[in-house]
Amino acid sequence: MSIGIKALGTLLLAATLISNSASAAAPLLIDSIKAKSPTGGAELRFPKLAGNGANFRAINLYLFAVELQQRPARDVKAALILPKDGSLSELDYEVIGDTGRVLSIRISGKRGGVGFSHLHNFDVASGLPILLGDLFTPEGYGRLRTQVATPRVQRIRDFQETLNPKDDLQSEQREVYEDCLPSVRGDTLTDNQLLLAVDHLALERPDCTTPDQLELDVLRPLKVKLPLTVLAPDLGPYGSCALLPAASAPVCALPPKQGLRLGSYAGTIDKEKINLVVERLYDGDRVDASWSRESDGRYHRLQGRVQRNGKAKLFETEAGSDALLVEFTLFGNADGSFAGQWRTVTGGSALKPLELKVLQ
Repeated sequence: MSIGIKALGTLLLAATLISNSASAAAPLLIDSIKAKSPTGGAELRFPKLAGNGANFRAINLYLFAVELQQRPARDVKAALILPKDGSLSELDYEVIGDTGRVLSIRISGKRGGVGFSHLHNFDVASGLPILLGDLFTPEGYGRLRTQVATPRVQRIRDFQETLNPKDDLQSEQREVYEDCLPSVRGDTLTDNQLLLAVDHLALERPDCTTPDQLELDVLRPLKVKLPLTVLAPDLGPYGSCALLPAASAPVCALPPKQGLRLGSYAGTIDKEKINLVVERLYDGDRVDASWSRESDGRYHRLQGRVQRNGKAKLFETEAGSDALLVEFTLFGNADGSFAGQWRTVTGGSALKPLELKVLQ
């Protein structure tokens, strides 16, 4: 019996995945930081990587900032600090993938009565978050968009066929998904949540409705799961190294990126130590971030924009208003660090020199 070259390649790759899975590095040591439920329900848990490496500190800093708007406590026995307003009623985590090279972890819970589920993926060696674009070649990324959009569109069409147009609720559901179809077809995937497992990749799409209409969006999160054996030809150098590693492969290097990238930064304003966490980069030029002084650890939310020359401006606003409080002006360097200025907008404060480096 003969076998085609393509089929043989697929079998060999699958065997490599099984071999790599069996010989993967020891799982990361992750502590559970806990707190009693404010509603008397299940105990709240949050992950914290054990270890003193800069990569572990960077991952912990990022997770605590993005999900809890606080800094991880130095004391390993410290309890989880919950918001004083009691808005966080449920919190837990699940390690989806841990290969020693890549950590994929889901944080879920309920805040203000609304459930949430957030996926985070990290390059373990550097402590940097992994973006979908880090994994694929430009051509491979284009093919991935089609591989994801096609089954999503089909799933929506199949569901619409089951709906009764004479039923008001089902008619409204059909309209919701009809309105959503163009964005599903043209999805750039940058707002999708990425899940990295040992043998597959999955993408979860943002909701098709507003939060007050979620009961209509019964197909959310329109998850698409793709085996790595199928995606392998479209992976770039980092994606191949991180997701399909040979037992003796060197440490994988994330592709360089000019300007801001997701992750934890450490630096100074004048001589005062600070941390800055870039939480989200949107299609276009918008940025969500937060910063804290090492002296007090309190986080301040930032929003801003990245300009074409790599310059970024981030602003802190007064709670409940658009009044500007603080301005960061950042200029990217070739090594991924930033120089710039910081000032308080109120009071006419003088500019102070600012320096930031990726914490890794």
